[in-house]
Amino acid sequence: MAGFPHGWFFITSTNGHVLTITPISFQRLTTNKVSQASRIELRPNVEGDHQLWSHDDGYLVNKLSGCVLAIKNQPSKGQCLTSVMREPLENAEHQRWEFNTNCLTLISNHDWSLSDQPVPRCVASEDGVDWVCCPKSCSD
Repeated sequence: MAGFPHGWFFITSTNGHVLTITPISFQRLTTNKVSQASRIELRPNVEGDHQLWSHDDGYLVNKLSGCVLAIKNQPSKGQCLTSVMREPLENAEHQRWEFNTNCLTLISNHDWSLSDQPVPRCVASEDGVDWVCCPKSCSD
């Protein structure tokens, strides 16, 4: 999964906004479940923990919640991003990502990438936009 920086980083779209767990959907973990999936949006970078991600074996882990970036359902055009509890590898085809040549795609299916709409959605790879993974230190 080459391409992701080490440590915490921001995932920035071509419009300069970053992938963000929205404050309205911050959830606390209870009995290994999230009461509801957290909504992901593109927002201006305020350098908050809800905007920081790390890479762990294909999973993109949010610093605030400890949950991972995922496609809401199985990948298909228009599916929203969400942040959910990490699934075991055998069930994580919609949760594991790679970053190559400024393209953020699912490991299980390179046909899918992300749009840069205010609420990013799953799109065909050829319709995806460039992304930048900027280490936290680059914004300090």
